Amino acid sequence: MTAGVFPLLAFDNIAQTIAPDVFTKGSADYFINEGITKIESMMMPDNYFAYWPGGNYTNFWGSIFAAHFLVEARKAGYQVSDRVYQMMLESLKQEAKRQVRGRHQLERIAYAVYVLAAAGESEKSTMLYLKNNRLDALSDYSEFQLAGAFALSGDVDTAVSMLPINVSPTVAEKRETGGNFNSPVRAQAIMLDVLAEVHPDHPSVSSLVKSLTDAASGKGRWQTTQENAFAFLALGKILEQELDAQYTGTITMDGERYAEFEPTDERYASKEWGGKRVQLSLEGTGNSYYQWRSFGVETGTSIEEFDRELQVRRRYLSESGEPIEGSIFKHGDMIVAEISVKALTANLENVVVVDMLPAGFEIENPRLESRAGIPWLPNKRFKPDYVDIRDDRLIFFGKFPRRKGQKFYYALRAVTQGEFTLPPVTAEAMYDPSKSSVASGGSIKIAQ
Repeated sequence: MTAGVFPLLAFDNIAQTIAPDVFTKGSADYFINEGITKIESMMMPDNYFAYWPGGNYTNFWGSIFAAHFLVEARKAGYQVSDRVYQMMLESLKQEAKRQVRGRHQLERIAYAVYVLAAAGESEKSTMLYLKNNRLDALSDYSEFQLAGAFALSGDVDTAVSMLPINVSPTVAEKRETGGNFNSPVRAQAIMLDVLAEVHPDHPSVSSLVKSLTDAASGKGRWQTTQENAFAFLALGKILEQELDAQYTGTITMDGERYAEFEPTDERYASKEWGGKRVQLSLEGTGNSYYQWRSFGVETGTSIEEFDRELQVRRRYLSESGEPIEGSIFKHGDMIVAEISVKALTANLENVVVVDMLPAGFEIENPRLESRAGIPWLPNKRFKPDYVDIRDDRLIFFGKFPRRKGQKFYYALRAVTQGEFTLPPVTAEAMYDPSKSSVASGGSIKIAQ
């Protein structure tokens, strides 16, 4: 939830440059206000935010992240409940004063004092303790957040003195599927975000921008919601500071001059660009950032199925629990979908499983909690952390211990006669998408 709306605080600045047709100016306001309302509703009695709507589980990093969004939203002029705001500040102060128990705890404390400083509620004693006693134990990005806390508290000299002369865009950090959701890309984005606030002329800004851009170039996005949120925030701030650039640019296509452009927003689109060699050149001062996108329809319709450190399978059972052989179903029958998931190499948290429905099926009962009428359901079947039910799919989230298969069941109804494509079921670790699985696609027929 938070990661989906946080980037929108900087979205207008980026959208006007790279995607002017996606949103008109100011249209992000609706989604930001809806996000604020939803996050406020997830406040728990202990002043932390729940990780899932309607749940009682808190991920402490996630709660600080939600508080960070609300602080920045209020600073940007959005309405945030005073009661919720004060309660979340209390949770941040509580987090800042926790007894240190390992690296993850230190990272959360550094993040908490950064958000408190952004809210004008600096915890100077904790900041000084971290600087004078625990600096060497902090992650690279946590050092930057601590420096940012000093800068936002008015002590810019101390903040600048804490920043290294050069920042390597290569961060030795593995992806985490839980905990603090650490990843190399997010670490770089956090460091760039702090530099944009504290030291926008730092010599490492351009290398971090390039590194983040390269990280997103493969799929047109970063791999996790945390990476997307922090990268958009950082790049949005950098883009604002680049608006005073003074240059003239030239685009050449296959060696011939195509167009000239200036630092104002420009967008070019043409089918003629396909297969051509395009070059950009600049004269003047300032940096120019560009995005290239191509569109088309894939000629093939086959979908690759694979297991990458994670395995997901789907099969359909009759109401009596017998496996349904083949791909023909009787119109009007109830069917039980069995989704099996197994983490193959390591314990995985925050795995999202998406079961797309063929057009002829409807979800009958997404939560077979009661065994009444279906006595064969196992007592120890998997219970997800959260279930999201939509017209064309069922999505659930959960934790999966290494090599321990888990099975989730829900009921479907065959409602429309005909032949339909059966989309594959997919599973992916939300915060490490390299661990994923796609399987069980094909086709079905619903007959009278």
